[in-house]
Amino acid sequence: DSTAWGVLGQIWGRLGRPLRSLRADAESHAALGDLTGAVDRLRAAQQFARAGGSIDFIDASVIDARMRDFESQRKLLAADEKALH
Repeated sequence: DSTAWGVLGQIWGRLGRPLRSLRADAESHAALGDLTGAVDRLRAAQQFARAGGSIDFIDASVIDARMRDFESQRKLLAADEKALH
């Protein structure tokens, strides 16, 4: 749920795990149905990782996978909305 992900994001941030913190924030947005916000947070995490902010390849891979998943969900929702109109 959104609150749990939000708390996890804060905890990971305090523990010096910025990629996990950003991912948890993205998951919090997604749990609220805000896929655009979730994608924005994951993009920020990807930029951070690419800029040399992290060498945690596992976290970076999870973020990339979740980004693909959220993007797919957004495309499906957009297609559904278009079909309804």
